[in-house]
This record gives sequence, structure tokens and C-alpha cells, in this order.
Amino acid sequence: MRERKRSFCSFKYRECDAFAKYLEEQAAKGWHFKEWRLGFVFEKGDPKDVKYSVEVFPKGNERDCRPEKDAEEFAEYCRAAGWELVDGRRKFCIFKALRKDAVPIAAPEERYENICKAERVRLYAPLLWFLNMVFYIWGTYGNISGWGFQMASFLYMMGCMGMLVLLVIDAAAAVIWRRNRRKLILRGEVPVYGKSIGLNFWAAMCVIMLCTFAGRLMEYGIFNREVIQDLIMIFVLILFMTVMGIAAALFRPSIERRVQAEWILMAVLMIWVCMMLIYTDEDSVSISQENVPLLLEDFKDADGEVFITGRQSESLLGKRYNYYVSYGDDESYPDELQYTAYTSKYSGIIDRLWNTRDGWGNVWRQEPNEEDEWEDVTFTDCTKLWGAEEAWVSQPRFYIEKDGCETRIEKYCYEVKYPQSVLVIWTMEELDAENVQKIRQKLEQK
Repeated sequence: MRERKRSFCSFKYRECDAFAKYLEEQAAKGWHFKEWRLGFVFEKGDPKDVKYSVEVFPKGNERDCRPEKDAEEFAEYCRAAGWELVDGRRKFCIFKALRKDAVPIAAPEERYENICKAERVRLYAPLLWFLNMVFYIWGTYGNISGWGFQMASFLYMMGCMGMLVLLVIDAAAAVIWRRNRRKLILRGEVPVYGKSIGLNFWAAMCVIMLCTFAGRLMEYGIFNREVIQDLIMIFVLILFMTVMGIAAALFRPSIERRVQAEWILMAVLMIWVCMMLIYTDEDSVSISQENVPLLLEDFKDADGEVFITGRQSESLLGKRYNYYVSYGDDESYPDELQYTAYTSKYSGIIDRLWNTRDGWGNVWRQEPNEEDEWEDVTFTDCTKLWGAEEAWVSQPRFYIEKDGCETRIEKYCYEVKYPQSVLVIWTMEELDAENVQKIRQKLEQK
């Protein structure tokens, strides 16, 4: 028969009485709490009626793996009241009664305040998460043209929004819990801190990460190099967090030692990530012409070596094409084609894309100045040519230096809006009606 067992139950700070009851039930079955090391460790013994008290120590730290100096001093005070400190972690302190007449460690009001202080993060977590989402959208992706048309980014954003809703619900539940317990104390009653509903933040974050990776698989397939890199990155991140958590729970270092170890491991992880980024050769990714929706030869004659960069992606909001195609070599300026196209069945999304195209389409709508490499640009209405709701063509001028001389290169930039699509396309020559019809068919512009 085994002499020890381990339990991995989880309790929130406002469930400290439920925590103590769980330990008492185990003692009544002959399993006595020994220590908190990689879960709750129990030793086999005679069934006994043991009284436990689980307290929230306000001076504790969320990263404490064991009772620190302040908690030990607090334990000396509690021993005089008839309680022995068995173990602790984070802000939890687990006490066992030394005698039957042991008085409560803290008054009802003090105990309530300690729990509220420990759980106050639940009240402002929704605001912090909302600010994180705003930074993610506007700081990293700019606008919906970036994250809305990639399945992985779309699912990540939906997961973040779901997390925000859960955090708001959790905060509301915490506020209601506080009010109810406060009313009991004002009536002179002693609140019981039993099991309650609440959010497991880390479990929710794991779900978001899995949804993000699932989106990458849906978008590119499991054998895509970028998906494999993402899988490695996620695996290393989860492994890193798991190793840190297990090591802290198993060896239980002091808070100072733990912080030092975390900084060292974090530095190693950052060096590894940087090495991955440095030695990732993006130009080595070859794009098959068969997978590109629009090439120059689809609507005009084109000769020379073909160079292609870009990608297409799709989410529940619609599809996006973003490609650059050039024909020729370094000896002469190549014949180029560049386009960014979106299709969506949601009119609001199309309107948003059209109104913000200066952010994702590099459209020349700014006021020129002396430092710009292009001159003042005139926009001409070409709605009839494209059969669109609205369309404009412009000729931004670029200057390249060749053989010590500056040569002016002109491109035609078309901005086109349909009820279910938006297109921005750059060509070296002006397009006619036949060219436009072929482009519309290839890029599903309607």
C-alpha cells in the first residue's frame, strides 16, 4: 500500500474555507497533509479529526514557492493562538490546530479584507486585457486589413475577445461576491468562503494559443514551413513555462533565487528566438506560379525570369491576395506587377477596407515634400473602366539610380471598390478594358 499520494486540486483565495475543508476530509480518511510540493502531498496515517485553517497572508507574493520570512514571523504569532504553520505557497498559509480551543487567527473583517486585497487583480484585469487588445490591433497589425483576413490572427483575436468577455463576467462575479460577504459582516455574521465560480486565466490562455495554431493549420496546412516553425515556437514556449513551473513547485526556491533563475532562462529563450529570426531565410521560400492568382502573362505579354513574393490568406471575414511579381533581371529595370486584393461578403468590412486603404495599400495620398522620391500625383476617376462602385487611377513617379544617373520610373496605381471586394494594383503600363476584365476574373473582383 502506498504511503504517499499527491493531489493537484486548485483553489482561489476566496475559497480558503473550501480549501481547509478539503484537507480535513483527507485527514478523516487517513491522508494527512505534509507539504505543498508539486501539488498537495499527503502521508498515510490513522484517520483523525484534524482542524485546518487556510489564511490569506497579505504580505505574501504570488511567486512565493514556500513561506518566506514575513510568513514565518506571522506563523510565530499564530502559534501563540494555537495554530501551527504546516506549509504555504503564493499568499496561502495552511495552519493546523494544536489544540481544540484554538481561537480564529483573524477577525472576520480582517480576513475579508485580506482576501479582497489578494483578489483585486480580478477587478482591473478586464481593463488591462482590453488595453492589450487595443495595442495588439493598432500597434501590431494596424487595422482589420492585417488580422481580419488571416485565420490564425482572426481566431487569436476572437479568442482574445472571448477572454475579455470572461474577464468581465469574472470581475462582475467578484464584485457581487464582495458585496454579499460585506453584508454578512455588517450583520455580525461570519462569512464562509466556500467554492465559487471563477476564471482560470492560464487555462484560457492555453485555449487561445491552441486556437491560433489551429488557424495556422487551416490556412497553410501542416507541412508548411511557417506552420512547422510556429509549432516549434509554441512547443518551446510551453516547455519553457512548464519547466519553470515544475522546477519552482518541486525545488521551492526562495523568491530571490526564483527571480534570478527566471531571468537567466528568459535570456536564453530570447537568444534562441533571435537566432531563429536571424537564420530564417525568407527569400528561400519559393512560390509556385500555379498558386499565384494573377500574373502578368494573364493579361499581357511578359518575358524574362520571374520573381514572386507574397501570399494569400483567408478567414471567416473573407480572402486576401497580396503579391509582388517581376519579370527581368538586374541589368534592366524589370516589368512589375503588385497588387493587394480583398474579397468579403460583409459590406461593412469592404467599406472599412476602402476607407483605410491608405494604411495598407501604400496609396499616394499624402502631400509631397522636397524629401520624397515622388512628385505630386493626380487621381483620375476610372469607375467606368472597371465597372465598379468607385475607382481611381494615379501615376506615382519613382526615381532609381543606375550608372550614376537618376532614371524616372512611372507606375499606374489603380484603386478599385466593388460591393464585395477592394483592389489596389500597380502596373508598369496603363490598362485597357480587356486587361481589366481578365484581372477581375482572376482576382474574383465583383
